This record gives sequence, C-alpha cells and structure tokens, in this order.
Amino acid sequence: NIISLGAGISACGRSRGWSQALSLLDSIGQRGFLPGTVVHNLALDAVEKACQWQRALRFVTDMTPRAEPDIFSYSSATAACGRGRHWSLALMMLKSARKEFLQPNSVVCGVALRAVDSSGEAATWTQAVALLSQLWSSGTSMDVALYNS
Repeated sequence: NIISLGAGISACGRSRGWSQALSLLDSIGQRGFLPGTVVHNLALDAVEKACQWQRALRFVTDMTPRAEPDIFSYSSATAACGRGRHWSLALMMLKSARKEFLQPNSVVCGVALRAVDSSGEAATWTQAVALLSQLWSSGTSMDVALYNS
C-alpha cells in the first residue's frame, strides 16, 4: 500500500538512496495510486540529502501536476541548493515559495541563510543581512535557531 511505499521512500532517503526513492515514487503511480505532497516530499528529501540540487529544483517544478509543492518541498529544494553551494538558487527557491503564496517559516529561512553562509564567498554577508531584513519586515517569526544560522 501507499504507506509502505512511503516508508520505503523514507528509508531510501536516510541511506542516501535517492535514485531508489525516485523509482519507488514512480512505482506508486504505476500501481494506480496517486501519491500526494507528503510522499513526494519524502522523495524530495532523499534527493536533497544526496546533494542532488539540480534534481531537487526539477522535482519541485515537476510536482505541480501531480501534487502541490508545500513549504517543506521548497525547504528541501533550498537545502539541496545550499549543499551544492548554490546560494543564489537557494534564495530563488525562497522567492518561489513566496510567489506560490507560501509563507516561509524560520526553518526554511534558516536553510536559506545557511546556504548563503556556506558559499564561502566574502561578499555574501550582504545577502544574509538583506534576507534577515526581508524576513523581519514580512513578519516571519524569528527565533534563536534562525539567528544562529
């Protein structure tokens, strides 16, 4: 059933088996099930953990006809971009979430800030300050974890 397949996708993610996770997701559709956003996010999490940032970006874009991406979808894609040291794409994912009328929470914003920080580029601190300023003015809840990012 779909719960067992979802558990399998999650296990693949924990073991960095992103290609197996995507295969299981495909098999769900072939068995006549319609996997929802949660199951898609499990597969996206596997892709993110394996630092497959290009696949993560494509995955969020391709989700729309099958399942609506949610804030967790964008968080995983943002994290994948950060792991791949593509901070500008991570910020783009944050903007895309806002365009979809999703309010980024402190977790997603922290992921974006870590992506900017992990770039190793000295000039990115201005991007981090600008992001914090935008978050402050948009009313995003700011917590200790976010400031530690």
